[in-house]
Amino acid sequence: EKNLTDNLNEKIPNLMQDLNLIEFKLHSRGAPTIDQIFLSKKLFGEIEYPALIHCKSGADRTGLLATLYLINKGIDVDEAKKQLSFKFLHIRLAKSGILDHFFESFIEYRKKNNKISFWEWSKKYYNPKELKISFKINFVRVFFDNLMRRE
Repeated sequence: EKNLTDNLNEKIPNLMQDLNLIEFKLHSRGAPTIDQIFLSKKLFGEIEYPALIHCKSGADRTGLLATLYLINKGIDVDEAKKQLSFKFLHIRLAKSGILDHFFESFIEYRKKNNKISFWEWSKKYYNPKELKISFKINFVRVFFDNLMRRE
């Protein structure tokens, strides 16, 4: 007589045969590059759905890509960026807060130029080096990074 574990052990290899693994490199503590932003948009148009997004911790890089996915689907950035929240173990007070700063920089720009889309801003006005400079590293961020031992 088979138990639950035997059934799962039989089913999991079959499920794995139908999965396509796609590696998409992102950084949890760095500003996304313009290439990464637009490659994500291309990826969303090419992958098979349903899709699963995950990284080591499932918080920062996953949240970044999930936010970009929602923006690509037409969800407003204010709503989409909720994928970067403590609910999903993202800690904006750590160095990974640069991801929040990225989306908030667009939101601030849009307040002054409300006709601009996220994709247009990313292409014409976003500067990863300037974003990194404007992101403040402080004791609290270093403390959280050391405490959480995050990548």
